[in-house]
Amino acid sequence: MSTRVAFLDCKCGVAGDMLLGALIDAGASREKLVDGLRSIHALAEEWELETEKVVRSKGRIAATLARVKSIYGHEEIPVDTQRGQSAASDENKTGGSGCHAHHSHEHHSHAHHEHHHRPHRNLEIIREMIMNADGLPVSVRQQSVAVFTALAEAEAATHGVAVDKIHFHEVGAVDSIIDTVGTVYALHLLGVQEVHASALPYGEGFTGETAHGILPVPTPATLRLMLGMPMLPGPRGAAGELVTPTGASLVKVLAAGRMGQPPVFVPDLLGVGAGSKDFPGHANVVRVLVGDRPLSSEEGGTGDLGVVRASRPVWEAGNGGEDGVLAHAQRLRPSFHPPAGYLSEKGEPVQPMTVPSPLHPPTEQLPIPAPPASAWSSGGWEERHLCELEANLDDMTPETASFALERLLAQPGCADVWYTPAVMKKGRPGLTLHLLCEPSAAPALLRCIFLETPTLGVRAHTVARLALERDFVLVPTRYGQVRAKVGRMGGVVVNVKPEYEDCRGAAMALGLPLRAVVDEATRVARGQVEGGGEGGEGEGRGKEKREMEEATRLARRMMGRPLCRWTFDRLGKVWERSSLETRKSGRERMPSLPPGS
Repeated sequence: MSTRVAFLDCKCGVAGDMLLGALIDAGASREKLVDGLRSIHALAEEWELETEKVVRSKGRIAATLARVKSIYGHEEIPVDTQRGQSAASDENKTGGSGCHAHHSHEHHSHAHHEHHHRPHRNLEIIREMIMNADGLPVSVRQQSVAVFTALAEAEAATHGVAVDKIHFHEVGAVDSIIDTVGTVYALHLLGVQEVHASALPYGEGFTGETAHGILPVPTPATLRLMLGMPMLPGPRGAAGELVTPTGASLVKVLAAGRMGQPPVFVPDLLGVGAGSKDFPGHANVVRVLVGDRPLSSEEGGTGDLGVVRASRPVWEAGNGGEDGVLAHAQRLRPSFHPPAGYLSEKGEPVQPMTVPSPLHPPTEQLPIPAPPASAWSSGGWEERHLCELEANLDDMTPETASFALERLLAQPGCADVWYTPAVMKKGRPGLTLHLLCEPSAAPALLRCIFLETPTLGVRAHTVARLALERDFVLVPTRYGQVRAKVGRMGGVVVNVKPEYEDCRGAAMALGLPLRAVVDEATRVARGQVEGGGEGGEGEGRGKEKREMEEATRLARRMMGRPLCRWTFDRLGKVWERSSLETRKSGRERMPSLPPGS
């Protein structure tokens, strides 16, 4: 037996609309979602749900953007400082009697329709609206109310008032209600019974001007919601709000006690949801993985990877009813735990090769130090913190060493693997395995090292990787199209490298020296990326081009025949002259770097 699990990857930030977009992208039916949400009768005529495919960041990560269009548009409401408090943020101003809870949607985009007067809704009104939605399952209604309750309690504690004094404006707005209830209902449509989530990014900087001045990030209500939840630094250079109160309350309630690393499970669905803001340095997306987790013996399962699912979500189990659900939502302190193991039919532990078993100790305790503060100033390159794993090997055959390298390179999150020769303590020759990977991929790669090599220990530490900005161009050479990798520093091309496999294929097909193809591809690629056509061939290059074409035709005629001395010499002289001219012209076209680069 197994449990249907969703893992929310929120390392870049989280908001209600981002989670909703990710779940729709993962396969939740938009039509069923809209039909169920229309059963919130008090809101039925106040909103429309739009989705579109967008890309985020320089890496052009494709994602789904979910946008709720409200008939109220996006109003600014003045604050009555004599009658109540408000939790303001960078876009909205609230007011009226009581305490007006509110948050900014830096991830959101608000459409400006004809403005109607926005109704004031408190927690009791929202609770009644949701619980009367007869088109939604009871569990969905209960969980949605629990999310709003957690948010209201955080706002009340922030302003030092009772929960019943909280009147929602922005949080009670149509788009926030649809984002919240829609996220819970989308999980239900995907059959999810258990939600896990990554740590949340803290962020840095301040909000824009608000009704209460400029506020630090995270905003007060969001920070209170994040108490008891694991946090990590935000993406490098990301300034502004990364986690909204709606996003924090959804994660806090749905993934209570299940935050950190994902459990051992087999994902079969992936969804990527986008925020409206496109940060320059990182992809503003939430990723959701949905799959099956085997039940342990303590949970009444056998530990295998069957796909039999429980008949009802985990939040319907136990006492049931709204009180039981709200009590479940109060168990908010995370408890890290290792995932379920695997047992044979006799109940004995086994370690299947096809499915990774858990690491011991739990992966959350992997002793990889946190990245230190950067000591590198920006010089036109990108800095990333990776994990390096090392192991000394003195009893490994060349065949198994080669296989282990291929297996490790094929693992997700692995950036590079290489061996260096070493002399072991007894004077025997050996190898040192080096592996660079994303920190989140280290546990899986560590397991792979232990399975594929005879080592008994692995060293792990954090390293800073400084890399030039790079991209690929398709180069039309006289020998066919060749891909070339271009490296830039501060926008200036400093390195052009044709792809070896493309050059090798052309050299083999035409019977030419490999260096002739590489030099030709380098020359054309550099001319293409620097705006000089194919390297600025003039009349002085025409003779060389004609000789090279002649040599190419000669080589094609001689393919499969032994080359005589004259033919070999002629090919060699033409190639050497072309290579020399290419290197000279390449140095002449090398751009000068800006001062300080």
